[in-house]
Amino acid sequence: MDNLIKKYHSQQFRNNNEGYLPAKVPYYDHLYGVRSILSFALYRYGECSDAMLKEDMLNAALGHDLLEDTIIREEEIVITTNERVLSLIKELTNPVDDYHTDLYIQQLSNASEEARLIKYADLIENTTCVCHNMHVVSSDWYMDVYRPILFGTMGVLEKTQFPNYPKTVQFLRDTLRMFADLLHFDKHIPMQYPVKAVQTLREAISENDLNAHIENSYSNFQNICKMHRNGYMLVNGK
Repeated sequence: MDNLIKKYHSQQFRNNNEGYLPAKVPYYDHLYGVRSILSFALYRYGECSDAMLKEDMLNAALGHDLLEDTIIREEEIVITTNERVLSLIKELTNPVDDYHTDLYIQQLSNASEEARLIKYADLIENTTCVCHNMHVVSSDWYMDVYRPILFGTMGVLEKTQFPNYPKTVQFLRDTLRMFADLLHFDKHIPMQYPVKAVQTLREAISENDLNAHIENSYSNFQNICKMHRNGYMLVNGK
């Protein structure tokens, strides 16, 4: 799968047309990030005892944009991995585009637990990236494209059940909610400084809601920062 994404995403660069990331950031950096987030969550809670299924999920996380954004044939994915990986990728593929998400959101609501876990990891990776770059993100792109996708998809996923992965999904949901909250307040948070997050939240949230929100979010924020420092969620290709 590593070879496939480097082959088919080789001429794609991450949101470079929006101007808020350095030029020539390979798109597959995002894919490695998604796999890293999912891998950590699965490892931390140990709710997937099937080693082959876990490997297929991680391969699908790495290749989740192949059908949507490249000219790869489905047969090549199957030959390189297997039918289950292809099936997961198809569940995660938007049949239209980012400006038309109704069909895709309905598709996700009926997707397998494994595909929905991958989608959570995908949303977390994208949202942390936007948080890092909020001070230079195009406001039109954020308001018209990303924000509706993020909150629309979150709303649907949070209504779905995960009987096989309750702890894993709770961790992913809490993580996504935290970063989505930061975007909701239109604040740029320097992720390496957790105290800054608290200061910003104090400005954005009413005093009545502050204690409960900080209690739930700040410890999670510290854990995320710790994971970044330890390399669990860094884009390192491993």
